[in-house]
Amino acid sequence: RLDWAQLLIEELQHYPIVQLFRLALFLGPNGKSEILRRDYSFAYSIKHNKPIDPQRYKEWYPHPGYAWAMRRDAFEYMGGLCEFSILGSGDLHFAFALLNRIEETFPTRLNENYQRLALNWGERVAEIAQGGHNVGYLPVNIWHFWHGSRSNRGYIERW
Repeated sequence: RLDWAQLLIEELQHYPIVQLFRLALFLGPNGKSEILRRDYSFAYSIKHNKPIDPQRYKEWYPHPGYAWAMRRDAFEYMGGLCEFSILGSGDLHFAFALLNRIEETFPTRLNENYQRLALNWGERVAEIAQGGHNVGYLPVNIWHFWHGSRSNRGYIERW
């Protein structure tokens, strides 16, 4: 949709935090003729009471990333983005913090200082989000173009 920016402005009048899509279509190496998977956004999943449970990701994966927007006051209150997550997972931390569940994103044996930073930041995010009640999404589908196999990205192993 070409009017996504206007839609975002309107949605930010209702919600301080907005994910910029409803559905992400993961394309294969052959482009739009090959859709490998479809994932709904984390915000869509919140609003439609879908399971947000890592044990059920094969059934329903609420995508935590790609694009978020927020009002400036929300951004400042939470202390900005998750800058301490240099190995990745910032979007995952943010999404689960919306539900006051950031600790579910911590790998085992995570450094205590990192945990403390994340929990403090996550508490501020949770205060704004109010259990997801203050989170919206845009009724927009996005294409995720192929840039290699997901298994080669080391999402888990890099921790």
